[in-house]
Amino acid sequence: MIFDDNYATFKVLQDILEQENYVVQSQDKNKDAVKQIEQFAPDIVIVDMLNSLSGFGIIRKIREQQTLKKLPVIAVSIDSLKRKEAFDAGADCFIGKPFGLDDLYSTLFSLAHRRASDNC
Repeated sequence: MIFDDNYATFKVLQDILEQENYVVQSQDKNKDAVKQIEQFAPDIVIVDMLNSLSGFGIIRKIREQQTLKKLPVIAVSIDSLKRKEAFDAGADCFIGKPFGLDDLYSTLFSLAHRRASDNC
């Protein structure tokens, strides 16, 4: 699941990930992020930190939910200074924009592998 205020950025990420056989869920900005996550039950959440209050808020809300505490969260931002804040909010990884597809794929693979081994 991707949370991004910019539809064009979301669409590019969605298209790229779907080409690699990921199922990508769009978000409804008028709905509570946690409810959307609970409905879709994603394996990984990507949160853009462009609007830091909503991005950090989404991550904090995820970490407050007992059932979602282990859900892998990737924070992305063009502002590398938001890295520490993203980790403080509870992000598992931070990817600076612009990023290469190899960075994105390796991060997704690493988090998916880690989550799968947690369930064993």
